Amino acid sequence: DWEQRLYDQGYPVTLERFDFVNADFDGTGKENIILMASNAEGTVKIAAKVILGEVSNSGNSRIAPVIIAGDTVTCSGCRVGCNPENNPTYGWICTSCEIGSECTKTVTTGL
Repeated sequence: DWEQRLYDQGYPVTLERFDFVNADFDGTGKENIILMASNAEGTVKIAAKVILGEVSNSGNSRIAPVIIAGDTVTCSGCRVGCNPENNPTYGWICTSCEIGSECTKTVTTGL
């Protein structure tokens, strides 16, 4: 669970806001989705890539959003800016803080 992952990274926070954000994972212009969650203050954010995948339930298959079993990124340090983004060339990045202190990035492998 993401709150435990954040706790293990030294961020004992409760995630209160969850957003789907459009992204371009591979530079082709194809829209993809990132699931991003943050604490109430917006100072700690964690994100993962989401893709459409096949889900089976009692023999019925359907296409549904699935979190990729891969890296997550945590961006922390300020309320405005310091947002997780997936750059087609550099992978996970955190945007700069617009107000306040320095932004810190932590990438964790595997969900």
